[in-house]
Amino acid sequence: MLLIFGMEALMAIAAVNLGIFLSMFARSEFQAVQFIPLVVVPQMLLSGIIFPVSSEPTALQYLSNVLPLTYAVNGMRDIMVKGADLTWSALQLDAAVVAGFCVLLIVAGTATLRRRLG
Repeated sequence: MLLIFGMEALMAIAAVNLGIFLSMFARSEFQAVQFIPLVVVPQMLLSGIIFPVSSEPTALQYLSNVLPLTYAVNGMRDIMVKGADLTWSALQLDAAVVAGFCVLLIVAGTATLRRRLG
């Protein structure tokens, strides 16, 4: 149960910071809301939520490896399928990549906000 909450917390932090980063490029709230489908829909289609990444064309598989949601989905799938047999070492790569995206997006959002305010 803790693994589920941990992975979801990491993904929530990454998603919020992605939203902050993208909102810095919008001139209005309406424009910021229009960015959401442009970012969320491709991630959902390519991350393995709807269909496996392995069934995508090769170019899209490479693109999937750049999306944070792909690693969150892999981690959550492992937690749900393996359950109590899952060890932390099996989740380290997925959790580390999502945490890395969190840090990257926090830095990018902060830098963009400072540039816009300053």
